[in-house]
Amino acid sequence: NNLAELYLVMEEYGRAQNFYEQALTIAEASGQPELLWRIQFNLGYLLAMGQNPYAAIFFGKQAVNTIHGMRAGIVEIEQDLQSSFLDTKWYVYRFLAGLLIDLGRLPEAQQVLKMQKEEEYFDFLSRDSGQEDVRTTRAGYTDQERKWTKGYREMGDRLNTLGKERADLEERKRRGLTDRESKRYRQLTDEIKTARMAFTNHLANLVDDFNRVSGKEYAAGDKKEPNRPEELQHALKKMGHGAVLVDYLIIDDRVHIILTTQNKQLAYDVEISSVELNRKIMSFRKTLQNPRRPHLEEAQALYDIFIAPIEPDLKKQEAQTLLLSLDGTLRYLPVSVL
Repeated sequence: NNLAELYLVMEEYGRAQNFYEQALTIAEASGQPELLWRIQFNLGYLLAMGQNPYAAIFFGKQAVNTIHGMRAGIVEIEQDLQSSFLDTKWYVYRFLAGLLIDLGRLPEAQQVLKMQKEEEYFDFLSRDSGQEDVRTTRAGYTDQERKWTKGYREMGDRLNTLGKERADLEERKRRGLTDRESKRYRQLTDEIKTARMAFTNHLANLVDDFNRVSGKEYAAGDKKEPNRPEELQHALKKMGHGAVLVDYLIIDDRVHIILTTQNKQLAYDVEISSVELNRKIMSFRKTLQNPRRPHLEEAQALYDIFIAPIEPDLKKQEAQTLLLSLDGTLRYLPVSVL
């Protein structure tokens, strides 16, 4: 993984990919989901850098589904390490959602944002022991992704099973293995080597296949588009008072906005660095704490970022109620002031 990261920095993407794929076979056999999702994400990030967004999305979905399958295991670790773990984890969701929005795959992006909210809520609840796992959403797959997921999972699960069996025998090795166990240990070494080679070949074919498929072919071949927004739109209609949903996603250089009305979904981008945005929001909060200071200019600037882009469509849809799904420092903004 670290070697791959070095080659990524040096922009030697082919060598980086080779090492990430090797790392992924080790992670699949390790039985450690914390290691696995990091490698899955890293490979997805590399593929996005190498202009293969469809394969990048595939591995991004694997990563968030791996995270969502984990039980909270970070409650007891030191606070600074826990914070680092959470920050990294949120970046995975934002990265994947951003890729999906860029390709116009808005329902899937919305689903990933929902997963992030569930994960945040679960992390909050898990401070109290015995709480039920609220993370029920999983990233769905398109036809093209589904085509490769079955083989990917079967090979990954086989590596995991073989890895656990060998780890168990290695533990027993300290007390001494029987002749039968020693024979099985030697067999496992060969079986794991063969399984890793098969998995690596599968990864290479998977990446190449996604790289060959154009966006038009990708959409045309998807007869079962996952996570269509009809259910959400039906819920908005049932509310009966011009309700719309506005999802915000803040990434390094822009704000993504997804507007879901009773009959359509629309996406918008506002170019602004997250650093500048954070400064604007926190400055506005400070201004509001002093009632004598004028705040209209700062309010207008934030309104232009978060509301103005969607305002014409809000008027067309005769929206009366905004359901806002906030992200990052936007949660520190008292939206009603705008």
